[in-house]
Parts: sequence; C-alpha cells; structure tokens
Amino acid sequence: MYIVAAMSASPLADTRKPYSLPMPYAPLPEYPAEARAKHWTGTGLFQVKADTDAGVVNGVTTIRSTGHSMLDKAAEKALYHWKFPPGIGAGGIIIPVTFTTKGVEISRGASRTASKKKSDLTNR
Repeated sequence: MYIVAAMSASPLADTRKPYSLPMPYAPLPEYPAEARAKHWTGTGLFQVKADTDAGVVNGVTTIRSTGHSMLDKAAEKALYHWKFPPGIGAGGIIIPVTFTTKGVEISRGASRTASKKKSDLTNR
C-alpha cells in the first residue's frame, strides 16, 4: 500500500509537501457502526509521528477534526497501528482521513474515480 501524505515539522506550516511512500502496514480505520447508522461523514487531518528506527507510531494528533469525535477516535486508533518505513516520520506526517457513506479513504484530494466521473459528465 502506498500513502499520499504531507510531511511537516509543524502541523500548521505552509511548507508541507505531498509525497507518496510505501507503507509496510497501514490498516484503514474502522467505521463505527453508530456513526455509519447516523450517516456521519467528514474529513480530518492527523499528524502522525513515528520512531525513525523501528517505524512504529509514537504519537497521533488531530489537526482538523472530522466533525465527530467518534470518527476522530477511530482514525487515531487505526493510525497508532501503522508501521512506517525506516527513517520516516520523526518530524510528523500529516494524513488526511475521510469517512464517507461508502466507507473510509486515506488520500489527498479527490479520488481518481470521483475526478473521472466529473469529467465524464462535462464531456456529454
């Protein structure tokens, strides 16, 4: 699995640069049943810090909430289980997590599928 993320020394820095990196282990967050039943959705940003030698996550901070604490906690719980490649994550990696009615996505911006559908509509 490859993750597109932004690396930053500060969660509010404007100098974040997106990049893609191979992830040895990066499970998606579980969508809590109660949140799914209530149709709660939202996108949050989470700063993840990892030990550069072992690649294990040693800190997760919510930078921007999904709008629902239950979804934020589900994202944080999953991110704590991630494993990064050696040498990555000490300064913090910003991960966008989106909960939609179709499931959970971790990406940057709109998905290719959504972009393609929009272009299909404008070409008609």
